[in-house]
Amino acid sequence: MIVNYNTADYTALCLDSIAQHPPGCRYDIVVVDNLSNSKYEALRRVENLTGKSIDFHQTDLLDKAGLSAAFAVRHVDAVIHFAALKAVGESVEKPL
Repeated sequence: MIVNYNTADYTALCLDSIAQHPPGCRYDIVVVDNLSNSKYEALRRVENLTGKSIDFHQTDLLDKAGLSAAFAVRHVDAVIHFAALKAVGESVEKPL
């Protein structure tokens, strides 16, 4: 699974994704993020809470070579993309 989302969501989403699977069903999380609106520390917190390592690729989604490298690491079953350049708090304060 490859995800791209903002720092505030890393912990909750990753923990939910890891915890929701029935026994014997295991998904690894691969994160692709350019860290323009997030911090690597959020990934370390998820790793500490779950005891699992997260495969992280620091690249922009517009970087074809970087994105191809992330997809080449392992078989990808699903991709979840979040509007990483939009912060939830900002969206609440300034709705469209």
